[in-house]
Amino acid sequence: MKKLIFAAFLLFLSLPALAGSIYFGPTLFIQNTTSEEDNYRAFHPRLSVGYWDTLDCFYLAGELFVVPTTITIYESNTLRSESARTTYSYGLSFLPGLLLTKDIVAYLRLGYSATRFYGPDATKSGGQFGVGLQSDLSENWSIRGEYIFTAYSNIAYLGSPHTDQYGVGLIYKLQ
Repeated sequence: MKKLIFAAFLLFLSLPALAGSIYFGPTLFIQNTTSEEDNYRAFHPRLSVGYWDTLDCFYLAGELFVVPTTITIYESNTLRSESARTTYSYGLSFLPGLLLTKDIVAYLRLGYSATRFYGPDATKSGGQFGVGLQSDLSENWSIRGEYIFTAYSNIAYLGSPHTDQYGVGLIYKLQ
């Protein structure tokens, strides 16, 4: 997976000759992780870098992201060593969308995330699906609101956890 992310990053570096633009920025999510035995809620700060372009009324973007840490808000399981607590994650996404106006985009997020679970000391991959809205604030700055659902494969003692994330972020577009 690390080779795939590295190859995608190299692709992003070669794209400036096209009509679109590279973007980057932070997003702060509230993440709810639920498993058969545990519930965990945390702040989930994400850093993203991507490439976007438009064609008529269609919007297309590819994005790499990393979550360096999480900040615990609530955890239902404090007595067992197994926990749905996550520590970091990384992944990539494809964001197809529609231009609702010249300044507002509605998009889907289809992607992959690798997440480190603290309690079982395991990194698990999961498929992501999300929806979002992005609005230009200026020529280079946009604000984004987003919901993302991620389903993970089975983890010993936890079952098959999933996350719900709600977030707001800023995007800086290189022009």
